[in-house]
Amino acid sequence: MNSKIVTILAAGTFLAAAFAGCVGSDEEQTAGEAFSILGKTGDGEWTNETVVALVSEEITAENAKDAAGRAKTVESVSFKIDGVGAGAKVVWDFGDLTTETAGAEVTHTYAAPGACLVLATIGDASANITVAVNYHASGSGTVMTLPGGEVYQEGTSYIDYLFRVNEGAKKCEISMTGSGVAAETSDIDMALMDPSGKQIASSVGATAEEHITCKKMKPAGDFTVQIGQIAGQVYASIGEVSFDFTIDVLYA
Repeated sequence: MNSKIVTILAAGTFLAAAFAGCVGSDEEQTAGEAFSILGKTGDGEWTNETVVALVSEEITAENAKDAAGRAKTVESVSFKIDGVGAGAKVVWDFGDLTTETAGAEVTHTYAAPGACLVLATIGDASANITVAVNYHASGSGTVMTLPGGEVYQEGTSYIDYLFRVNEGAKKCEISMTGSGVAAETSDIDMALMDPSGKQIASSVGATAEEHITCKKMKPAGDFTVQIGQIAGQVYASIGEVSFDFTIDVLYA
């Protein structure tokens, strides 16, 4: 009788050990299986393609040249792993020099514009997704235009607005609309300078509605958009001109 009990107990121990080994094997297999990352911003739809987020700021006369010090509004990005259990342990690399070990779903806030490759690792398996954090700025100003009829040189009536461009920028769009004491007196223009001060684009129409598209946003650094009566142009306007402008830098 005792011999039978020992035999049964031994068999039970063997079965328990075998079952525990199967569980461990399943966990390792799950950790090594292929998976994918989904991402979204706000209440948007989950996607496994490039996720587009936004960093925005307001440019004023007081902070016109303080590209680094302006208050920014940032948009959070949510990520989740598709194809693993909710209890999985995931090492997240958000592509902006920050990492986190968390579960299969996380939220991350990008403090600066740029293109980031997000990497998620579970065991010896990994997957990635691209996040493009675009930049948007809006502002307004007033410039006193000078009497027309001559070519203005350096020192012309204009305002410089600085904005930061990081690595990976694909395109910049700048729009400006102004209004003066009369339609024919509101002629102001725009010029775009790279971090070295070299002019790389301009818009010099006969009115105060100007637009610049530039695809050469290199090197990274503080770019300048100049609004007003820019050097080397002829103007027939005189008086105070108010204007609104927007700057968009796209990373996707």
